[in-house]
Amino acid sequence: MTYRTDVEYRDGKLAVRHDTSADAKKPLPAVEVSDRLASDKWEVGFKKELSKYGYDGDHSLLSVLAAQRGMAETAQRLIKMRDNQHPSDTQYQHLNKVAREYDQSMQRHATANDRARNTIRIRLQQVEDEFRESISYDTKDAQEIRAVLREMKPADRSEAINSAIGNADGNVLAAILDANPIAVGLTKEQQQNYRAAALNAHRPDLLALERELKRADELVFSSYNDLLSMDDTVTAKKVRSHYQELAEQAEQNASQQWG
Repeated sequence: MTYRTDVEYRDGKLAVRHDTSADAKKPLPAVEVSDRLASDKWEVGFKKELSKYGYDGDHSLLSVLAAQRGMAETAQRLIKMRDNQHPSDTQYQHLNKVAREYDQSMQRHATANDRARNTIRIRLQQVEDEFRESISYDTKDAQEIRAVLREMKPADRSEAINSAIGNADGNVLAAILDANPIAVGLTKEQQQNYRAAALNAHRPDLLALERELKRADELVFSSYNDLLSMDDTVTAKKVRSHYQELAEQAEQNASQQWG
């Protein structure tokens, strides 16, 4: 049903509302846009960071950043749409159009978000595989190596691991990184730090790419959540709900009048 916000049923007759102008526009809530959605230029920083390693054109990373850029563009487009009501529409009609556009956009971005994050997971695994290949990662004798390391004093164990990192010893590194850290006498944090040290020593390019991929993953995930949180304000949910109540009252009055 098309509902006019400039009229109401009063004393059994259709009359112009007393409390509003012909446009019947109500104040709309302010829309707060996160820094992530305020800019569609995030790609520039990522590409600059990775340009020294030749990964600034990495297809996986760029596809994820494109998904985030689309979210930023959607946020700006919805705000512009909300703030430019067509004169032939009532505010109720206009806000319903904004809400429909928002819902359709979120369906697209939900798919894009899932696809982007899956792309990141696949690319991170490729980074891990390339790192392992570069140091001749080999789990042979891993159990025996872990037993030896576990029995060492912390200082001796640290020295042995650092030596393995320096020598790109794939056997020792596999024993350390491919197991629960407790099995080697380490904490999870220590294990992660040793892995980062090995990457930095032998494949700093992959370490940089991995870091930026994880940053991109956080960016696209947070941008999508930022869009979700804009629902109530950008579509003026409370204002629409008020108009919906008036529309239902008008339908009820019309039914009683003509029923």
